[in-house]
Amino acid sequence: MVGFLLLSFITSESISNDLLTVNKVLSLILPLTIIAAGISGVYDAKIRFKKLSPPYLKIKIYLGSLSFILSIIMLFLFMWPSYTLITKVLLVIFAMVNLGLCVVLGKMGGKLIDSVMPG
Repeated sequence: MVGFLLLSFITSESISNDLLTVNKVLSLILPLTIIAAGISGVYDAKIRFKKLSPPYLKIKIYLGSLSFILSIIMLFLFMWPSYTLITKVLLVIFAMVNLGLCVVLGKMGGKLIDSVMPG
């Protein structure tokens, strides 16, 4: 999404509109995938750790929730009737923050992949 949004600034209006349409479709899918990832992550944590109280897991839940909130805000911005420069800049900022959150969450998940609570 970030790449398409950045490209929409430097391409012609017709191509820019096409790129924004692609991002609009992706913004419909993003919250659903975040929900699916969150549900599977919570299920996995309950199976392996028996509870969701370890601080590392709480941080992952908070960051995942923030990512979901940002994806919903992006969805509303994409559904706005017209794209202004401010709207596009906000979309780029939110998409970059969301991308950063996804990277951090992936790194955290990679560290948790082999950990199991005793018992």
